[in-house]
Amino acid sequence: MMLFVCDIMRAHAVPLTAIKGNARRCVWLLLCLTFAHVVPVHADVTDGRFSIASATTVVGEDVLYLDAQVNYSLTAGAMEALHSGVPLTFETQIGLDRVRAYLPDPNIVTLTQRSRLTYHALTQRFIVTNLNSSEQTSYGTLAEALARIGSFQRLPVVDISLLNDRTVYRMKMRSVLDTKSFPAPLRMLAALFRIDDWRLTSGWQRWLVTI
Repeated sequence: MMLFVCDIMRAHAVPLTAIKGNARRCVWLLLCLTFAHVVPVHADVTDGRFSIASATTVVGEDVLYLDAQVNYSLTAGAMEALHSGVPLTFETQIGLDRVRAYLPDPNIVTLTQRSRLTYHALTQRFIVTNLNSSEQTSYGTLAEALARIGSFQRLPVVDISLLNDRTVYRMKMRSVLDTKSFPAPLRMLAALFRIDDWRLTSGWQRWLVTI
């Protein structure tokens, strides 16, 4: 992989000293992350895992709400990228389907909640931006920031008036690391080599809801 990265730079005749600003930092980060997969990783480095710890739906004020908590653990490569100035975007996908016995279940609602996590080296603070509402909050530790990203309290899903009485529905939810939002060099690396550091997903969790 390292030879591949170097071959790209040689093919385009671009010396590293000629690359400036964010682009240069991305190239350095790409090289560092490439080496990170050659050098053995210490045992105390987190393996990285997304998991849905809890997820329930409640009805209140004629609205179906979602309460959920997603636990995030980053890989060594994702941690290195974050501390090197690369924003990480977390995408939570939520759906509501109507359950039918002999026909495909039609989708009733599809929601996407996205949050961006950045690290400010000067203040040593972690910044969480809700990309749906533009709300921004700051935290002193990574654990606090990840807990905030994974917390969903009374998230409106659908107005009850749009659903049928005495009908069974299926809720589904998963959370992923959005690699499409990466800078171009890292996006290329993740796509070409499918590095496990970037394939972070909770998998789908499903449960039935009766209105």
